[in-house]
Amino acid sequence: MPSARTSLHDLVTKSQFTHILDLELELEEVRDELRVDKAVQRESEPYYMVQSLKRQVAWDETEKGTVDFVLDLLQSSKDAGGTLKSTLADTQTRMEEEQLARTPTRDEG
Repeated sequence: MPSARTSLHDLVTKSQFTHILDLELELEEVRDELRVDKAVQRESEPYYMVQSLKRQVAWDETEKGTVDFVLDLLQSSKDAGGTLKSTLADTQTRMEEEQLARTPTRDEG
C-alpha cells in the first residue's frame, strides 16, 4: 500500500498532467478560432477587393506587355511589307527594262 506521501505525489503529478492536457486542448481551440477568423478576414469585402485589385493590376500589366508586343510585331510587318513592295517594284522595273532591251525594235528588224 502506498504511503500518504507517495499518494499525494501521484495526485499532484496526475493533476499537473490533466492541467497540461486541458491547456493543450484550449490551445487547439484557440488555434481553430484563429484559423476561422483568418478565413473570415480573407473572405471579407476589403480583403477580397484588395486581392481582386492585385489580380487586375497583374492582368493589366500582362495585357499591356502583350499589346506592346503585338504593336511591335505589327510595325515590323508593316516595315517588311513596305520593303517587299519596294523590292517588287524594283524587280518589276528591271524585268521590264530587260524585256525592252531584248525586244528588237521595228527599226532593227
